[in-house]
Amino acid sequence: MQLPPPVKSWLSRTDLRGKTVMPFNTYGGYGVGSGFDDVKRLCTGCTVLTGLSVKGGSERDGVKLAIRGAQAQTVNRQVRAWLAGLPR
Repeated sequence: MQLPPPVKSWLSRTDLRGKTVMPFNTYGGYGVGSGFDDVKRLCTGCTVLTGLSVKGGSERDGVKLAIRGAQAQTVNRQVRAWLAGLPR
C-alpha cells in the first residue's frame, strides 16, 4: 500500500521536471494505498497522469503474481482502456 523505498528514493533524486509520469501497479491484497499520491508528491514539476492499479494475486491466499488465463484477459482490457483514456 506504499511505494517501495527504492522507488521513493529514485523519485526524490531524479529530476523529472517537464516529464509526464504514468503510474501503475499490481497488488496482491489491498490496492495502491498511498502510492499514487506519493508519486504526485515526489515528482516535482512533472505531470502525473491518472494511475492504473490491477489485482495481480491474493497474498492472503498464498497466490503471488497470478496474471494469467482469464485474469490476463481482464487486465489486458483494463490496461487498454486506461491507455485509451490518457491524454495524447
